[in-house]
Amino acid sequence: MNYNLTESQKSLIKWIVQEVGNGHLPEEFFVAWVMGGKGYIISEYQGDESNLPEITPGLLDALAASDMLLCEIRYEFTRSGRQYESSRRCVVRQKAYEAVESDFEPPPTELGTRVTVGAIIHTMSGGNVQAVGVAEDARISQVVNDPDLLRSQVEALAKNLLDEVRSALNVDDLAEYAQAVRDLRDLLLAQEPSPSAIRRLVRTVGLLGDIEGSISLMTRVWSILHPLLLIAAARFG
Repeated sequence: MNYNLTESQKSLIKWIVQEVGNGHLPEEFFVAWVMGGKGYIISEYQGDESNLPEITPGLLDALAASDMLLCEIRYEFTRSGRQYESSRRCVVRQKAYEAVESDFEPPPTELGTRVTVGAIIHTMSGGNVQAVGVAEDARISQVVNDPDLLRSQVEALAKNLLDEVRSALNVDDLAEYAQAVRDLRDLLLAQEPSPSAIRRLVRTVGLLGDIEGSISLMTRVWSILHPLLLIAAARFG
């Protein structure tokens, strides 16, 4: 899970969670914009108003996009008919508490099967794609032997890969990465795929080729990619 927040956004959600914990702010509160949107009032706030943080619609939008807050925006109109945001209802979500408690570190990945990423990468150097480790063979067999389930699982994992890298790659790399994910998806669903093509695409999707990412991003990507390797090994290994 990638929170993908700036320091000012992190600071604001930390303040909100802290004030909720102190009993100064309810989990559901209203922010009303004043002075032409240059200031604000939190109607339910019971804390020290002399030390309020910066709050803007953009900051709240970012927290809502990261599932920290649920926001309901209320609009009004000027005399000339221009629409503007007058206030919004904000509800603190569980993810906000988890993020602040972990200091915005992504949670450990819970793997459905015991597969070492290092072993997978090692065995990609030659031969067929392999997944070394102890897998839930019955579950994998169930997936690969049911065409509808296979398609739904592969397409869901492909979507998760794109969602994970979307905010971390530049536009050009994202376009290339998205094409590689689509090609890998299609190969895994094909009747007679090319093992060498699968290996090549896995390197790209795993950020081991021309497209590079941080170690943290690679870790998250591989936690999603490894079930696809298990499926490939069960079908074509």
